[in-house]
Amino acid sequence: MAAKRLRGTNFSANESLHLLTIIKQFSNIIENKKTDGATWTQKQKAWIKIAELFNATSSAGLHRTVQQLNAKYNTLKKLVKKRKSTLKQQEYVTGKGPYNPPKFEDGDVLDALEMLIQDANGGLSTRSDSDPLYEDTNGGSHIYKVEDVCIDSPELTPTSLQPPASNDEGEGLLDLDEEAEMDVTDSRTESRRQSPSATFQQAASSVINKKFASMAEAKKDLAILQMQLLKREHKIREAHMIEIHELDVKIKRAQLENLLDQKKVDVAQL
Repeated sequence: MAAKRLRGTNFSANESLHLLTIIKQFSNIIENKKTDGATWTQKQKAWIKIAELFNATSSAGLHRTVQQLNAKYNTLKKLVKKRKSTLKQQEYVTGKGPYNPPKFEDGDVLDALEMLIQDANGGLSTRSDSDPLYEDTNGGSHIYKVEDVCIDSPELTPTSLQPPASNDEGEGLLDLDEEAEMDVTDSRTESRRQSPSATFQQAASSVINKKFASMAEAKKDLAILQMQLLKREHKIREAHMIEIHELDVKIKRAQLENLLDQKKVDVAQL
């Protein structure tokens, strides 16, 4: 029966940050997407060098193998991708109250790793959605595309409502009184014929004005929503930049503390 493999000690947060600090120097080799033999050899040598530097400068006093460091790095990458997916889902959750992003364990470690593998977490943009996001190349922010609202109005043809001309033709001679009475009757009939056309034009004009007012109000609401989304995106980006700056300060402080501890050990050995 094969002997049971002994389980190693878990990585602490300081060890993880220290590991990422060393990996940062070899990230261009480790994150290389090529799969040829030369690239594989470079990665093997890089991991051996990372293990040597980690064990030489670690303040925990634990010896970590290449396999352990590689497995820890891959686990952290999976956690970063999982956190990225969770945060993206939370941004579109509907509900009351302000947006509160969920908290994750070892957030500083995941932030440091996310800075190293930014390209690997971008995701794919949709091509079939009617509301895609367009990235502003000048400022780096996302602008939500707003489609123009188009309302088809019916074709108005008031002339089609005009009644046909009269085909009655008088026979014989009419005296002056009958001719005058006929003129008055024709005038009243013509006035009544034109009245429906004018009424239709006024009604059609009122409908068109209401549709244009509704369209303008819809565009105004869309513009307000777009401004709110841009402000929210800007606030999230500012908060992220502040977190990155604080993380950089923590990493540099940890490096200085490790160097100071190493100097103390060297002085004590002398």
